[in-house]
Amino acid sequence: MEKRQTVEWLDLPTELWTMIAKHLIIDNTSFEEVFRFRSICKTWRSAHPLPQHTPFAPQVRIPLRRRRKYFLLQTTMYRLQPLLNDDDAPSKGWLIMLGKSESVPLRLLNPFTCTPVSDNPQASEDTLQRVVNFMNFKVVKLLEAFNCNTNSFLKQVLFPSTLPVEGRMVGALSKDDYNNLWVRKIGDKKWTNIKWSDYEGFHDIIIHKGQLYVIDCLGTIFWMNHLSTELVQFTQPLCSSYKGKKKKMVEFRGRLYVVVMLMNTNHSSWKLEADIKVYTVNEEWGHWEVVKNLGNVAFVLGRHSNFSLSAQDYHGIEGNCIYFSDFLDIFKVYRFSLKDSMLTISKPFWPCSDLFKKT
Repeated sequence: MEKRQTVEWLDLPTELWTMIAKHLIIDNTSFEEVFRFRSICKTWRSAHPLPQHTPFAPQVRIPLRRRRKYFLLQTTMYRLQPLLNDDDAPSKGWLIMLGKSESVPLRLLNPFTCTPVSDNPQASEDTLQRVVNFMNFKVVKLLEAFNCNTNSFLKQVLFPSTLPVEGRMVGALSKDDYNNLWVRKIGDKKWTNIKWSDYEGFHDIIIHKGQLYVIDCLGTIFWMNHLSTELVQFTQPLCSSYKGKKKKMVEFRGRLYVVVMLMNTNHSSWKLEADIKVYTVNEEWGHWEVVKNLGNVAFVLGRHSNFSLSAQDYHGIEGNCIYFSDFLDIFKVYRFSLKDSMLTISKPFWPCSDLFKKT
């Protein structure tokens, strides 16, 4: 077997590598380019520190009685596509999520459950000793989401998107009996509570066309005027009573869709059963329309955000399906087909094996 040869430039002094890195990586270098630089080898990784995952780190004190600071943390979704492929053939990519915590600067997360991939039982000891390698991939940023370092909130968003970060507001949906909505401008000390008694209890929040939209238990959608923090009714109620049905919002092609979910456990088999329907509002006529077929599109109801994907662009994604996580088992993801109303357990998420290389 031929001996592996070491290239001469690896023997350059460490301080010289640091100078090279400073010239290659300037202030406006993208997050993805920094990662590609660091993925070359150990020497290059040591030459430049891991970038801050988020361009800001607002310390947001959540309105809880316990005297502890809570922080708003950012997660980012990316599409990985192989650089080397047949130009005549469409290339499928992989979906990954990167996030940070108080103790770990960067983690690879499951995009469906938002749990660390390293916690997945499928992760081997060999894989955990490897580093993420972006060299062979085109990295495309898809979306950003936010979460808090506490389990007291269902979802958090920043709005409006048209303002710089320091001028935005935080919208947080609390995890209580009525899912209260709290809003607060970044930098302010006071929260405003949009009381549940004024509405029918909130189920979901989303950023749509740069603004905060919220849906209540009857399926009425409101948008928030960020100047007055007043809610403006956007749609008529979707149903006349709650009946245990959860409502989730997804944006697709500039329109809002509502996924209505009724979940039950079959006590004889202890299997989860689901009745799921999708609706969209006809903004011209102001009425709701049932969506029976999403075509080649899949909706993902994640823990930090809901989003849509084109099945033809990603490995492991089926069109005309709804993906959502099981809150009782953090590693389990369900797939509901709108075609035949079948609920199945999706294959465990695991990114492309070429994404990892030994340290």
